[in-house]
Amino acid sequence: MKFLLANPSFKYPINNRFEKYFIRSGSRWPHSGIKKKASTPHYLPFPFFLAYTASLLLKERHDVYVLDAVALDYDDEEFLNEAQIIKPEAILFETTTPTIAHDLYIARRLKDSTCAKIILAGPHASFDAESLLENNIFIDYILKGEYELNCAALARQLSNKTSFSKVEGLVFRDGNNIISNSESLDTDESLDILPLPARNLFPSNSISDINRYWDGFCQFWPAIQMQATRGCPYRCYYCLWNEVMYKKKRYRKFSPPRVVGEMGYLIKEYGAHEIYFDDDDFTIDRDYVYEVCRLIIKDKLNIKWSCMADAINLDKDMLRIMKEAGCVGIKFGLESLSPKVLAALGKPVSIRRAEEIIRYCSRYRIKSHATFSLGLLNEDTDSLGETLKKIKGLDVDTIQISFATPFPGTRFHELAKSEGFINANGWEDYDGRRKQIIKYPHLGEKELERYKTRLYRCWLINRILKPLWFFRQLSYLKRYIEGQGLRRFLGQVVNIIYDL
Repeated sequence: MKFLLANPSFKYPINNRFEKYFIRSGSRWPHSGIKKKASTPHYLPFPFFLAYTASLLLKERHDVYVLDAVALDYDDEEFLNEAQIIKPEAILFETTTPTIAHDLYIARRLKDSTCAKIILAGPHASFDAESLLENNIFIDYILKGEYELNCAALARQLSNKTSFSKVEGLVFRDGNNIISNSESLDTDESLDILPLPARNLFPSNSISDINRYWDGFCQFWPAIQMQATRGCPYRCYYCLWNEVMYKKKRYRKFSPPRVVGEMGYLIKEYGAHEIYFDDDDFTIDRDYVYEVCRLIIKDKLNIKWSCMADAINLDKDMLRIMKEAGCVGIKFGLESLSPKVLAALGKPVSIRRAEEIIRYCSRYRIKSHATFSLGLLNEDTDSLGETLKKIKGLDVDTIQISFATPFPGTRFHELAKSEGFINANGWEDYDGRRKQIIKYPHLGEKELERYKTRLYRCWLINRILKPLWFFRQLSYLKRYIEGQGLRRFLGQVVNIIYDL
């Protein structure tokens, strides 16, 4: 069976030079960016769900095509023309909340031009599956949550023309009825059941270029993205992946030999100089991290790597072995520096411990990056003031501040909606990078926007005035230029400035 696995783009011009685009497949939260026309985004996560699905379908001898229009910088017509040339029998792509209207438009156009079976997946389709199928006749199937294995099962049923009743997480029509199969929560603890992602097919079969996928946090080039684990035991109420895509499944891992073996493969096959572990939280299991690091050292991979982590389980000794194994960067999801906001999250992170871990990162020359979300539950002027006061002394190397977005399907959305805290005109407003849709009665309409600006300014001014921080950034700047080359580094800086 001929399958097309797609990542349609959604972009539109702002003026003659720039356009707004949306990050879609591969990102844990959909958001927009600004880029120069005819250029690729400076941040583009690798679409792992699509890539693992491609490998599984290939394993079962299906004819698999990939078309990542975001990485290819295709507009709608270019994407639709390519899809029509492929003439697939089935098309699968992921949906997101801020792009859902455009996703449905693309799905209808694909149906009209190819007559293929249209399969939707991703967080928004998972949340609203029954309604989407009922109101859009051009959609044939929806796969909820993690869909790789279930898509392979659906492909078998379509090829054999047998019943869909055993395809977990599938929503489909049976006559006039909408049938929604339950999703399995009893997943195997090991992720080794998944084959290596089919990176060679991305962004398309004819243009194999894994280096189009890039996380601006990476310091060396080429930098290839990888997964070692999935999920997180802390169950933060706003987390779109844990709440919707993983359905609160337990924390799962690829085995350490599989992880280190894949690292070696990426070094040999793609010439990777850095690997970024794009996990929900790489450092949950202390013993697991130690074993991965031990194998990296034992196999003498000599590769730089970075990861998404937290300050909950890290300590000085763990950071030391991570550094010895090649770790050069860690992203931390701090979200807030107010104890009452963090307590409501259910995230057992100590602000004092986070500050301590970040200091150790500085000592080991592991670059640190902290992310914050303004407007979480219990947010008020006092909590914002606490974050503003404490961020002055946070010795982190870079920060990112977004607006907390109550994506549908999460407990955050349910709570915010029941209390009347959501101020949105439609799904397109759910863009936490650019749009504030949480409106608390005890905060002024523009209060969060003002604090976002103040936090950036306050943090940067206080850091620049610290000689140790300033000279550390110079050493990182040297590392960036040596690791990427001056021309590429300057291009990345320019693209980031455009986005800001």
